[in-house]
Amino acid sequence: MTTGLQQPTSLPQPSKARMELLSDAPRKDCWGVFYSSTSFCVLRSLTVDIPCTYGFPTDQTVTKSFWYREDKKRQEHIALRLEEGYESRVEHLSTEEHNCTLRIRDVRESDSGQYRFRYLTNKTGGAFSGDVVTISVTDLQVSMSAGTVIEGSNVTLTCNTASCNLKAKSTFIWYKNTQPTRYRSINNTLHLNPVSSEDAGSYSCAVRGHEQHRSPEAALDVRYAPRDTTVFVDHHGEIVAGESVNLTCRSDANPPVHNYTWYRKTGTQISLLGGGQSYIIANISYETSGLYYCVAQNSVGEQHAAAVSVPIAGQGLAKYAAIGILIVVALLLILGLLWLSKQKSSAPPITASTTISQQADSSPVYNNVLTSDPSCSRNTKADDDVQYANVTPIRRCSASSHPNNTGGRSVLFSEFLQTKGHFPS
Repeated sequence: MTTGLQQPTSLPQPSKARMELLSDAPRKDCWGVFYSSTSFCVLRSLTVDIPCTYGFPTDQTVTKSFWYREDKKRQEHIALRLEEGYESRVEHLSTEEHNCTLRIRDVRESDSGQYRFRYLTNKTGGAFSGDVVTISVTDLQVSMSAGTVIEGSNVTLTCNTASCNLKAKSTFIWYKNTQPTRYRSINNTLHLNPVSSEDAGSYSCAVRGHEQHRSPEAALDVRYAPRDTTVFVDHHGEIVAGESVNLTCRSDANPPVHNYTWYRKTGTQISLLGGGQSYIIANISYETSGLYYCVAQNSVGEQHAAAVSVPIAGQGLAKYAAIGILIVVALLLILGLLWLSKQKSSAPPITASTTISQQADSSPVYNNVLTSDPSCSRNTKADDDVQYANVTPIRRCSASSHPNNTGGRSVLFSEFLQTKGHFPS
């Protein structure tokens, strides 16, 4: 904007200031100060340039020009470069006439305020001050749609300025736990969709080109149900009957697990044992051994641990011994049945090939047979050790052919097999 304009006498030449100025800059031969903008939003610790041009009548000469703080009321204006705290941070960018561009380096929060450019000429009453320029020093800050979220939901992070809006189009960089993130941002926002437990951490942002000036960190808390729940048996060596065994349940969860429950499984039966992160099996015995597991629970959900066995020393050997005995008994029974079956299949068949006819009074069968009829006798050796088998009828001697036989008995002889000799034919 321009102030204190006089009627122009000639068309002014364009300014040669290094800063970009609008085309409607004031004429150099007229009183006035022109700024490219009267409001500047600056990030703390950065540098701000305020482009500025001014004009004055051609018959006058500028004897003094300076910037000063308008919001600090004093009887006399003090040049900004002479103000305490500005000495080494303020400079005029050009020594060209009509150029009044101001640069402030390493801006601080205390630099926020109102500023004016003023110049004096060699003529009495020749003085002019431009309009007020406002500088707002701010910081970057991270805002979140939710600082605490459940795993699997969505969250949006935004990189904002605290007290004003940056006018220049800026590219933002995001950091997680001081390291650049793998996610791409859209303008000044970062979308995590869906969010996982790995996304939890501290986030900050910066403007590209000014990475050393990052925003304060903002924490993202991602909550999830218990996982990796495991039972640990705190015992060294074999467990002997009568000892005590300590079981511990551990789990990864956010928020931390607030409730642990213990169970024992015997066959299909499940018994509730109690609560607490640790459980002690006191005076362990065969009756208290078995499968033990815990359940971890927090405000998000719960998880069951895999059951662990708590065996007693010797319990496994006794079980295996019993199984071995059962196997041996079963094998013996099978072998016995096979042997009996084989014996039955290998026995010779019994046939009635020989019939011994006897008279009405039954004749006894003798191992050693002697007859009184010499015609029916056989010459044998006087040997009492005779074995016979497979008796078959070979001859019959009747009573009429043997007069000496008074008993009326007939003796039927069979074929004799003798182990120590044989009968003549």
